[in-house]
Amino acid sequence: MRLLSDDMPAYASSVALLAIHCSISLNDAISVGVDGKRSKSRDHGRAAIDLEKLCKTAKVTDRRGVQHLSWLLGWKTDVPTEKGAWTGPFCRLPWTRRNGSRLGPTIISKGCSVPEMKSEILEGRGKNAVAQLFSQKLIVPKIFFDARWPGRTTHVDVLAVDRSGAGDVHVVEIVMNKRQLATTIRSLSKIPAQYKYLAFFSLDDGEERLFASDSGEPDRQMYAPDGLGRIGTIYLLQGDPEHALSAEVEIEPERFRVPPNLYEEIDRYLDKHTPDIAIRA
Repeated sequence: MRLLSDDMPAYASSVALLAIHCSISLNDAISVGVDGKRSKSRDHGRAAIDLEKLCKTAKVTDRRGVQHLSWLLGWKTDVPTEKGAWTGPFCRLPWTRRNGSRLGPTIISKGCSVPEMKSEILEGRGKNAVAQLFSQKLIVPKIFFDARWPGRTTHVDVLAVDRSGAGDVHVVEIVMNKRQLATTIRSLSKIPAQYKYLAFFSLDDGEERLFASDSGEPDRQMYAPDGLGRIGTIYLLQGDPEHALSAEVEIEPERFRVPPNLYEEIDRYLDKHTPDIAIRA
């Protein structure tokens, strides 16, 4: 790697490809060292998801490296193997924040400028990832974005009704930072639905865990007061902006008690609103 870096324009593709494969090898070594086995999946894109699960099991709180691994893997198919074929930027960096910076400004580093993605765009991509997850997890769901459910004064980021409107109600709120967490949990607890989720772009907010499933206080907030229901969590794997986000349920929700008239309410809602995503017969 050091020899190749002496002539970066000539060996740019080789350096990039070696960096990606080194990260894959390191991930395999970590898996073998911690779990005694490495992933047999041929899809290297799952490596970051599997590493995230491994970190959770091992109670590793700083998981920023998982996001960087995801970014590297996102470039794997874009780096050509022919010498001199890669003419892309050599300073393309992952879209991470410096301490104290806010979403929106451009980060300048070593002569390269990397525009950060606006929070509303990032949140929209998260909604799409959740919708994709529900399309696979549920049976013919009707999915609504930014739904005023159950009334005009309440809002959920994603509303999904299973079995083409005849099944259970699933609601999701996306949490962008730690400041929103407590307020979002309280609001979500009041929404009538059988299944409720919080979706996170990252489980780390700087040096502090945004949500720790193995700590007592946040975990108690996720349960209904009578124990009938628990809010689940969805992890949004944030890779390169050019690639789609992936969503995966980290903590399965438990079924909440709902008002007797819930199905009447959802029928009225479906009569008045057109789903953003639905499978047409």
